[in-house]
Amino acid sequence: MNKDETILKMQEKIKEINEYVNQKIENVDDETKAKILDIKNRTVDVIMSAAEKVEETANEVANDDSFKEFLLKVENKCTEAVQYTINKVNELLKNSDHEEKIKEATKQVQDAFESITNNDDIKDAVSSIREVSQSIYKEFETYMAKPETQESIRKAKITTVRLAERGLSALKTFLKVEEEPKE
Repeated sequence: MNKDETILKMQEKIKEINEYVNQKIENVDDETKAKILDIKNRTVDVIMSAAEKVEETANEVANDDSFKEFLLKVENKCTEAVQYTINKVNELLKNSDHEEKIKEATKQVQDAFESITNNDDIKDAVSSIREVSQSIYKEFETYMAKPETQESIRKAKITTVRLAERGLSALKTFLKVEEEPKE
């Protein structure tokens, strides 16, 4: 395995997540679409930053076994990040608890990339990946703390309840179930 193969696989992972998200957001409301795109963009940004670091590191480090091991770990973490993001997009489509799911997804992507920096031989080479991840997480926390974000989440919850109530009403009509008289 060499750096070019690893970067190519990382680009394929970016393409995979872009295609997946584009399919999933076709028929969702604008608010959910924005949240899904935010998760996708953060994952893509982290993978792109990691690809840049791989490129820089390859220019600084000889092609030894520890570098090849590093490339394999980066590739595996990219795969895990994409799969995790896909899972979180699916959960987001099913759940109304957007705030917690987005925070958790962002943290998991960050944690996945931090785990590859545990090797002392490559800590210096990947330290900037950690800085980028922490910066993204801080930006995310700032975004989530904004009153307009909290208002959007509140509105999404209200919309979800209204849709559920309409669905229940439609189901009762379809099944021809009348309310039982209250005594």
